Amino acid sequence: MRVSVPLRYRLLLALLSPLIITHLLYSARRRTGGRRYIQQRLGFGYASLPANTAWLHAASVGEVNAAIPLLQLLMKEYPNLSWVITTNTATGARTVQQKLAGCLHVYLPLDYRKAIQRFLQCYRPCCGLIMETELWPNLYHCCRQNGIPLALINARLSRKTLRMPRWLHKTANYCVNRIDRILARGQQDAEGFLQLGADPERLRVVGNIKYAGIDYSTQQCSIEFDRPFVLAASTHAGEEALLAAVWKSLTVSSHLLVIAPRYPERRQAVLHELEHAGLRVAVHSKKEIIQPDTDVYLVDTLGELAGFMAKADIVFVGGSLVPRGGQNVLEPARLGKPIITGPYSFTFAEDIEAMLNEDAIICVSDTEALKEKIGELLQNSVRAQQIGGNARSFMQARADVAEHYLNEIKQLGWLGKGN
Repeated sequence: MRVSVPLRYRLLLALLSPLIITHLLYSARRRTGGRRYIQQRLGFGYASLPANTAWLHAASVGEVNAAIPLLQLLMKEYPNLSWVITTNTATGARTVQQKLAGCLHVYLPLDYRKAIQRFLQCYRPCCGLIMETELWPNLYHCCRQNGIPLALINARLSRKTLRMPRWLHKTANYCVNRIDRILARGQQDAEGFLQLGADPERLRVVGNIKYAGIDYSTQQCSIEFDRPFVLAASTHAGEEALLAAVWKSLTVSSHLLVIAPRYPERRQAVLHELEHAGLRVAVHSKKEIIQPDTDVYLVDTLGELAGFMAKADIVFVGGSLVPRGGQNVLEPARLGKPIITGPYSFTFAEDIEAMLNEDAIICVSDTEALKEKIGELLQNSVRAQQIGGNARSFMQARADVAEHYLNEIKQLGWLGKGN
């Protein structure tokens, strides 16, 4: 018996459509997606591809970067396939265009059935690989109708998702039961999918694909620093003021604090916070020169974080001093950096627990502990190098995870015969 997309979801989607379209237009302007962004999010303006196409969806920059090692293996294994890569964001689009020249990028249509059907009819992919977890009822319904099998790659579930209202839980269950294979990031994520009603026969724990990420050790910083620096990477609202207070109390004249907000468009708010704290700030986008009395360098651009990370003495990973769940701790670990993260890193809880067991990361409970640990590492370079070395070893021991994902996908037989 065919089961329709849950009625409440369809009604809510119809009710919110004016807001969704308004946000679409706003995003096209603010995030420089332009006309192509608007057209393709509505299911129009798609460039054609040869037959024999496979499809991978990666919501934004982080998911695109995580997918690159696996995509490289898939393209080598299946050289006759054409790949279409969808994203939700313009920054994700730029990342695809810069790093995956052999693939076609288009924007994923919004979750309207006609828009999705136009996308699927244009490319007729042999399968869909969805990075991490995107639960779109109409998308999954249309894929099932068109005989397109779906797999979640690096599948994960947040605490927020599992605490959703009962009616949304039913909608998530509808999606999960239209996914043909769930390849989970970790055991906790797998258990979350089981709570949503996933079929255990379709579920596998493979590991975090971000262990196989790109090596940025040779990435160049866009500026030369005369002073060593501590990097606060991917900070969120509320954190910059806390970091400013920590940095002022440290009075470290030898080092600079470099802050790279997760969302560069917050530059004015961040600048106000730092100047209000009495810190002297140089702004990267304005090409301001770092003076001897500069306290903070504000990196308010996209796509340059890896270069700054490669040069940092210590990396504090943001989104963790405020309850946002934390950002990716694995990129600085791959670079062999001593990493500090705050108490709200629950998004990466399994990874951090494993790293703690190998003395490969420092977790602090509050800003006072953060101040203490930064001071300790700056004064004890041997200890800093030890933690950074442990972090690199931790990543190297798990670097073959992309091959595990490749093997799981090959066993499905969706992509035809390999080499």
